Amino acid sequence: MLSSEQRLIKLNFSGSYYEMGFQFGSQIKDFFQLPHISTETIEFAKECRSHVKVHAPGILEELKGITDATNLDPELLDAFVLCLGKDMIEQTRKLFVNGIDFGCSTIAINNELTLSEYPIFARNYDWMESFKEFFTAINSDPRNGIANLSFTDHIVGRCGGMNREGLAMVIHAIPSYAGDWRPGLRMNVICRWVLDNFKTTKEAVKFFEKIPHVFGHGYLIADKGGDIKKIETAGEEVVVIPEREGFLALTNHFETKSLKKFEFKNFSFPNSRERMKKINNWFQMRQSQISIDHIKNLMSNHDTGVCNHFEYEGERTSTLWSWIAEVGTSQILLCDGSPCKTPYEPLNL
Repeated sequence: MLSSEQRLIKLNFSGSYYEMGFQFGSQIKDFFQLPHISTETIEFAKECRSHVKVHAPGILEELKGITDATNLDPELLDAFVLCLGKDMIEQTRKLFVNGIDFGCSTIAINNELTLSEYPIFARNYDWMESFKEFFTAINSDPRNGIANLSFTDHIVGRCGGMNREGLAMVIHAIPSYAGDWRPGLRMNVICRWVLDNFKTTKEAVKFFEKIPHVFGHGYLIADKGGDIKKIETAGEEVVVIPEREGFLALTNHFETKSLKKFEFKNFSFPNSRERMKKINNWFQMRQSQISIDHIKNLMSNHDTGVCNHFEYEGERTSTLWSWIAEVGTSQILLCDGSPCKTPYEPLNL
């Protein structure tokens, strides 16, 4: 059990996408309110909807279930989910420009390098502390899909997780991406659909290469066979990066030269590069097979690891949660809080 001081929301949904949406809507109908959404975003969502209908139709069925269980406006709910964060993008960039230099960190390690002989996948999620109250762990069991345990701070979408077939993935923001939003699939929809439907990294990569991408993001994917890939996406291009020495890491900047031309020229993000340097140093300095305890130390340490805390003009950002999975098992270790001060506890798929 997680301690009483922690605020994890844990939900369980099963059935068709419509049924899972109705289940969720029934739970939030008395308190959930949509934020202000601009007319521009509402119109953009209509363009995205046609792409979601082709590539991830179950998401639209789930949105219908939510609106049928609540009094939420369908157009506004579409805009909130299918264009997540569009009305906040300038605010977020302003935080980076003015000194809030934070971001997520994820690593994936091939089974040949681990003590347990399972691939290890670990993620620190860094964001504004005001979003902590929305942190949710969701066990989904979609009919004709793959059951999974995933994590999020918003509805109808996922930030990462692992499914019962042994596929783990995460998404990371690329704040330096300067491209315009393009109609397609948003990162929260992509993550959800991959975890619900694909068994292997190879299958997921094919999906990434087929779909139109709304914005610039980084993804890390690993399966139980030890196939690890990093996928860097922009509206203009998708690049798949294979593992190096049985290992890959992801922070918040493009590594691919062809994608760097889509970044703001004067956008500095030293913390992302520093975290990547720390992770690579940690990996190169290893002296034995990598254990879960080794991973915990990396994710929780401030000096040599990737746990972070920042404050700027009253806005606090931190490593809000962290999770570690031996890919292909039925359990994820979850830290519901900053790993520098909060223990990891097991959650079952």
